Amino acid sequence: MGMTPGLLPLLQSISANRDDKRSLADFSASAGMPKYTLHRRFKRLLGETPKQYDLRLRLEHAAMLLATTARPVLAIALEVGFESHEGFTRAFRRMFDCPPAHFRARLKTQVNEDSRRRGAGLEHSVGPCLRLYGIRPRSGQERSEMPTSEITLRKVERQPILFVRRRVSRTQLQPLFAECFPKIFQHCIASGIAIAGQPMARYVETGHGLWTIDSAIPVAVDAPSAGEIEAGEIQPGPVALAVHHGAYETLGETHAAIELWIEDSDHRAEGAPWESYVTSPAEYPDIADWRTEVFWPLVDETGRGVAP
Repeated sequence: MGMTPGLLPLLQSISANRDDKRSLADFSASAGMPKYTLHRRFKRLLGETPKQYDLRLRLEHAAMLLATTARPVLAIALEVGFESHEGFTRAFRRMFDCPPAHFRARLKTQVNEDSRRRGAGLEHSVGPCLRLYGIRPRSGQERSEMPTSEITLRKVERQPILFVRRRVSRTQLQPLFAECFPKIFQHCIASGIAIAGQPMARYVETGHGLWTIDSAIPVAVDAPSAGEIEAGEIQPGPVALAVHHGAYETLGETHAAIELWIEDSDHRAEGAPWESYVTSPAEYPDIADWRTEVFWPLVDETGRGVAP
């Protein structure tokens, strides 16, 4: 599914103005397309309408303000574009299953304040683009001539994650991420779990048929599993790392380049490779600016150890 010209600038605008409630006509003018065309294309791409997307970001922003400030609920409601305490409370309850005051009180008893503040900035930047990972450029959009940066040997530290594991075909990656990343993100916000990095995809098993994929979000501290959202970790150790430039559909070229690099090294691959989506598609309308870090865990076959 391609990204229609005009939609990414609109996503940028909505993300940057979470204190401003706007109409479909306003969105139509920003995107430069008729209202009903915008509504249809937006819903097809993100799984929600422009107004639903706008409301979700404003409520998530309100949740961050409730978690990290002592500002009155009414002041927060007005800041995120609601005209009354009552309207804000109804909308907030529908998304988070509790009124704003109870949400704030619960986080104070469950979550360390420093953890809440550390995650607030990342949650603000990650939230707008969770349904966009895996999108393909429309025909005619520029493709990077050199999608893979220099491959380097690194050592990663242990990183707690929350993830949802699914078996899907390769063609279903974008719908998978569009479903699972927001589910984990909303769980983190509702539970007061501080996010510690950009969304990730871990390739547990690949082949000609179904792939086993972990859609994951790094978190600041170990958190319990909750239903299909499982607790896990990125294990510490050596990795081969490359930065992929451009569209997600060419990520296979970067994975292949890393595999060739490993074959020529004194290491062998062991464990599931993963991707970290460094740049937000909602913040970078030019696909050539997108960056994805690709990691392959390694074992040193010489027994000499691994450079830091």
